Amino acid sequence: MAHQILNIFLVSLVWASAIIGIISGTAFILIFSSCLLSLLCRRRRTETMTLPSSIRMVSETQLIVLPSYNYTKDIIDLVSKTHDKTCAVCLSEFLDGEQVRVLPDCLHPFHVPCIDMWLYSHSNCPICRTDVKPPAENICLEVAPG
Repeated sequence: MAHQILNIFLVSLVWASAIIGIISGTAFILIFSSCLLSLLCRRRRTETMTLPSSIRMVSETQLIVLPSYNYTKDIIDLVSKTHDKTCAVCLSEFLDGEQVRVLPDCLHPFHVPCIDMWLYSHSNCPICRTDVKPPAENICLEVAPG
């Protein structure tokens, strides 16, 4: 009888040890993989935040001098050589009265919020990749940051 009790105790001890080992091994793998993933994401985030010096974002003061218009079918034909009726950033058609910004060199039109968001992280047109520079006659309107 004592021998049977000892066998049951040993079998229970082995099962309990196995279960604890599986749980702790799974926890270790989960913690290790989440730490590794966190390190990889942090490194990628700093790589994307550190821009090479050759990339120049358009400053907020330059956005002030880029032309914008209230959209109408007539005005877009006058200010844009492409005659686009759709914003290439959000892919929505322009509606009468919406603020539309036309880039000075390539003359592509966009919704003002769409292209401004693009130009905060890029220095070129999202369609043709032409560098965005303020129009020459408006350069004197740039405001010093303050």
